[in-house]
Amino acid sequence: MAIERTGGATFARSKSAVPVASTWVTRADLLARLGQDPAAPLTVVLGPAGAGKTSLLGQWAATRDPCDVAWLTCDRGDVDARFWRAALRAVAAVRPGFGATCLDLLALDERVDHQLLECLLAEAEALDDPVALVLDDLHLVGPAVHDHLRFLLSRGMAQIRLLVGARSEPWLGLDRLRVTGGLVEVREADLRFDARAVRDVLRRLGAPADAHVVDLVQGRTEGWAAGVQLAGLALRDTRRRDDVIARLASSDAAARDYLWSEVLDAQPEHVREFLFDTCVAEVLTPALAAVLAPGSAVTLEDVERASLMLVRLDPAGTEFRYHQLFAELLRSRLSALDPEREAALHERAARWHDEHGRPAAAFRHRWRAGRRRDAIAGVQDGVLEAYADAALPVFDDAERVLTDDDLRASLQAAVGYASALLVQGFPQDADRLAARVAALAGESGPSGVLEASTRQQLWCVRALSALALGDTRATVRHGRTAIESGPGDDEWSALASAGVARALAWQGEEEAADETLRTAREPFGRAAQAEIAGTTAHVLLAQGHLERALGVADALAERMRAAAPASHDLRLHPEVVAASVHLERGRSSYAAGILAAAGEHVSALRLPARVLALLGLSRALWVQGDDDAFRVVDECRRLLRHAPTTSGLVDRVRARRARLLLDTGDLDGAASTMDAMSSPWLRRIVEAHLRLADGDLGRARATLENVERDARSPRRRLDASLVALALAQAEDGDIVDAARQVLARAEPEGWVLPLQEAGLASLDAVRGVARSRTVTPFVAALLAARPVTGARDLRVPRLTGPELSERERTVLGYLATSLTYPEIAATLFVSVNTIKTHAKNIMRKLGAASRADAVVRAREARYL
Repeated sequence: MAIERTGGATFARSKSAVPVASTWVTRADLLARLGQDPAAPLTVVLGPAGAGKTSLLGQWAATRDPCDVAWLTCDRGDVDARFWRAALRAVAAVRPGFGATCLDLLALDERVDHQLLECLLAEAEALDDPVALVLDDLHLVGPAVHDHLRFLLSRGMAQIRLLVGARSEPWLGLDRLRVTGGLVEVREADLRFDARAVRDVLRRLGAPADAHVVDLVQGRTEGWAAGVQLAGLALRDTRRRDDVIARLASSDAAARDYLWSEVLDAQPEHVREFLFDTCVAEVLTPALAAVLAPGSAVTLEDVERASLMLVRLDPAGTEFRYHQLFAELLRSRLSALDPEREAALHERAARWHDEHGRPAAAFRHRWRAGRRRDAIAGVQDGVLEAYADAALPVFDDAERVLTDDDLRASLQAAVGYASALLVQGFPQDADRLAARVAALAGESGPSGVLEASTRQQLWCVRALSALALGDTRATVRHGRTAIESGPGDDEWSALASAGVARALAWQGEEEAADETLRTAREPFGRAAQAEIAGTTAHVLLAQGHLERALGVADALAERMRAAAPASHDLRLHPEVVAASVHLERGRSSYAAGILAAAGEHVSALRLPARVLALLGLSRALWVQGDDDAFRVVDECRRLLRHAPTTSGLVDRVRARRARLLLDTGDLDGAASTMDAMSSPWLRRIVEAHLRLADGDLGRARATLENVERDARSPRRRLDASLVALALAQAEDGDIVDAARQVLARAEPEGWVLPLQEAGLASLDAVRGVARSRTVTPFVAALLAARPVTGARDLRVPRLTGPELSERERTVLGYLATSLTYPEIAATLFVSVNTIKTHAKNIMRKLGAASRADAVVRAREARYL
């Protein structure tokens, strides 16, 4: 099997090979439709399996210059970066050098973001000549790829024309393209063979093609291409022709099922035996076929020449597969007639794949051979290292059919299989399997019949599975059992410590999380090292040590990029932490793009990191005035729908929702959300803001005292000082002193977003103090920041004119002081003319007649 490795990903060459075009039926009308508008950005060919989509696209490609057609056959593994790496490589095969910059971006972080898509558009525009990119079987790819393609089509892909083959309508904005005339469509009804096409197929197969037979075949198959071919194969056996015709004409028979059976029964015995021997393989090569059917005189080329539903995957004839429906029939027949033979064939295939370095395929065949214990034993060793290298094969989810006897025979191997399920993103299956092993082994704590290291691995799997499912309390319980169960220098012990610390941080127990990390032994494996470092960054972020959190997160992400370019999973958490730091420092637009991409991550193992990203994204959107902040919180609630109500993750989502409800004036909704929260700290913070909002200043002050008593970390102290400032404003207290305290706590770490979220009055009070200070990057960011619009600020009218740039907002902050233009210029290290230009632009955008008028209007628009 020919393969290519590109940027850390491995692809069979057949993935980008244009399939050999069938010449049985030339679809001149449909080919004309595909070619009628070469400028149309999108062409779709839609129909069920066996409708002839790939054949039609292959025929169309054969009419073009080979240098003008790129082809990509999609599969279920094509998600995000893998899909785009394969697509870029496909285009580069006909346009050398295309996509090099995009591939470099992918190699950096495996993330498909706005920057990458803009880069792709630029490279498409730079092409000298147009190229067609055929995406066959697009229905198999994930929704994120559809979103990327829809964005590219909305912008226009310049010199690249997309042709898509799929079983269902892709989510590419077809309605908009229809309206603009940018869409060419071929649908199932168009693909159905008419009488002439049916006659041509029957004649090509040597079957009778008189008018009666043609009408009968067309009617019973409804022009379905695969059905017509099957009917022709069945009809060419003259001894059974009358029976076939009678069965086809019978209304009480399922034509398709019958046709598949007729094709098999009509074959000579030696051909039928070859079909049964080789049907167990998903992809066939001549070498594998020889192993599965030793001594057979039949070859794959013979089957192809006999038109027995064999699909050639590359022009050279090195890879083949049976038509999906035909393969299913063969396998079901084989299983029913001779299950022992089926098992032996799977075992042969497993050995062949082992010898050729394909462990995932070997696992599947060994499992299907009934050798489940051997299959799971084969994945036990090296799970974590393979995961760190992003080289872990995808194994079947076999947990549901493992019997208790299977598990008892090899409890240690079963724990290894549970570990593989976990790191592949099946935490529910992993936890269910680990729980069964624990019950069978009498494991209810740190002692039992298992070896210490296996016991530790078992409970670590349960802990990390619980965290991936959003159950922070179970994570702490199982993780502590794992830590107590085995040697402290084991890698699973380090992973358990990381899981416990992360769960504690989500629950607001940062001190306990920090203690857990300090007592953890230094791990020796890259996966555990990455988890410990990522958790350290997370805990530092939760405590409010932004600079240290950013340093740890950036160093880890860089180390992971250098060590395992393909492992996006391990880099996700530190990248989210780093983006969260930038968000807290007021860089909401920059952080939003990273957090949005992270929120779409598909691995269930990284659910906590996704929730952290989405909570940050909600804050970034809200500070930009985007109501999608509520939708993002709802997405968090959907992700955690199976998590216990006492989960720390659930509490964080509730706290975010309560804050949004407070900002929009829904005090009853905020109170109801607060009542459901388990975390005392989060409840108190929400309650303090709620009492301030409803004017109950006495209870607000009492709550503030509790908040200040528990404020033991920099972040908590900042939250307490913001509540104190709001209370001082409500009581006409010493606002300046309270604002100084907020500034003193915010400036060392560079906090900006919490001040924006505090609202116009609080932000304005803090900026009033900051304007008297030397301009630092923090002060400049603070002066340029815009407050979140809350119910407390609804009396202030919104700006309806053009937005001010970040630099203009910085200058505007100084226009509100008594500083002269030369003094402002000296403070910002720019020329006086630059300040005057900014001032003119500010007054023009605000519709102001003077500097003083601009300040008034800016306050009305909440720029100040």
